[in-house]
Order: sequence, then structure tokens, then C-alpha cells
Amino acid sequence: MSGLLKFLVAVAVGLTAGYFSATYMASGHGFSGAVRLGAWTAWPQSGREDASPYSRLHFLMRGQLPPSHFNRLEFEATEDDAGNPLKAGCTYRIVSTSLLARWWTMTLYPEEDVRKGRFGGVREISSRTAILGRNGSATFDISRQPRPGNWLQAPTGGRFILVFRLFGSTPLAREKLLSRPPARIVREACR
Repeated sequence: MSGLLKFLVAVAVGLTAGYFSATYMASGHGFSGAVRLGAWTAWPQSGREDASPYSRLHFLMRGQLPPSHFNRLEFEATEDDAGNPLKAGCTYRIVSTSLLARWWTMTLYPEEDVRKGRFGGVREISSRTAILGRNGSATFDISRQPRPGNWLQAPTGGRFILVFRLFGSTPLAREKLLSRPPARIVREACR
């Protein structure tokens, strides 16, 4: 009987360690295929045939298919440029560089919803609705209270995730986009 118990404990420990290590890698750490640019993380090869399994797992854990590496480049941020988590009780200013894409979206998801695979009630600004600067850059404010310009409403509580999706970039533009952060995230104040 003790042999069976040892076997079951070993299986339980192995499964637990495997789950947590895969989750850690899928969040952009280690050799996952993720590219870290300031507060942003991108998985530029996730849609390729030879992509890292952890790069694909990042999207699959959320109930999404990995994006095509030809069509879409996706950046994700869970913290500001100072390394603080993005919290609903704070206000943020996001300043993008000139965006080398035909179309883009900046989307805010409550972290709890992402963990549960719910993507409804999305707060989003796109290149079609945003007010852009002369050089094609954009500035966004995130807060609970409305602000003039490009504003995304913060959730009522907890943490949130920002996802910046760029569609229709040329290979040369993709190379440039992956050489610097797509935007700065600056915390202005917290309650």
C-alpha cells in the first residue's frame, strides 16, 4: 500500500509542478518566445508553425487562438513603466510612439475576467476612434472619471491588463515595433 501512496504523491507533485511551470512560462518568462519591451510583453512568433509551445499556450489558456504572425502583433501590459501593477484605483497616462500599422486597438480588460476567460464588457479605443497627434502618436488616459481626449474607463476594482493590438504591419515595421516599447505607461495618482 505504501508503494501506491508514494506513486500517487509523485504523480500529484509532478502534475502540480508541471502546471505551475507551464503557467509561469506562458506568462512570458524564461524561454517562452516572449519579447519584453519596457512594461509590455509580445509573443511575435506565436502564430508560426515553429512557435514555442508556451507562446501558443499563452493565448490558448485564455480561450483564444494565437494570432497570425503576418497579420497581427499583440502587446500586453500588467504593470506600468515603474514596475507597479496596473490598478483600478489609479489614473494612468499612456503615450504611444508613432504607430506603424494600418489599424490598431488599445483594450483594457479587468484581470479577473481574463483569468476566467470572459472578454465581454470590453473598454477599447481604436485607430478609427482615437484622436491622434500630428506624427501619428496617441495619448490615452485611464481613470474611473471621464477625461477629455482618448479615455478608457478603469474597472471598479482590482487590477487590469492592457492589450495593444497592431494589424497590417509590414515586416520592416514589425522589426521596428519589436525594438522599442509601443507606449509608455505612467501612473499619475492613486487613491
